[in-house]
Amino acid sequence: MTPAQKRKALEMMERRRKVVVLYLRHIDQVTIAQQLGVTQATVSRDLKALTQQWLAESVQAVEAVKARELAELDDMERECAMQFHVEKNPAWLDRRLKCKERRAKLLGLDAPTKTALTDPTGEREAGQPALTEEERILRVMTVLHDAQQRMVKEEEKNKVGE
Repeated sequence: MTPAQKRKALEMMERRRKVVVLYLRHIDQVTIAQQLGVTQATVSRDLKALTQQWLAESVQAVEAVKARELAELDDMERECAMQFHVEKNPAWLDRRLKCKERRAKLLGLDAPTKTALTDPTGEREAGQPALTEEERILRVMTVLHDAQQRMVKEEEKNKVGE
């Protein structure tokens, strides 16, 4: 890389650092561009590049955590196998099975299970009507009946007061 290319790369890195600071303060791209003396398109390209970089770094971080967890599971499973051979206690097989289940889950080897969101009572699937048609009709009839009873009582009270 030539000295001019190095200088240009350093200038771009410094500009992107400034773009990030301003962007994280919720300043719009046009204002950022004006403050840095570049075009809005440049700011947009910088943000796109930064977002891709952040995404790549986050994926790498997740993979590192996953690798560390898998290594720990390997150690635990190995220890369980050795203890089982020494003690012949079936509890060590249960622990080893739990290690294997955790590994399968971590690697996404288990078949997905169907889950459904329910209402707060746990009775109905979310997105379904809160009440069946019969339940709605019954509720409306109850409300109407209660209202009619109140009106009758009100009329009786008015007759007594006359």
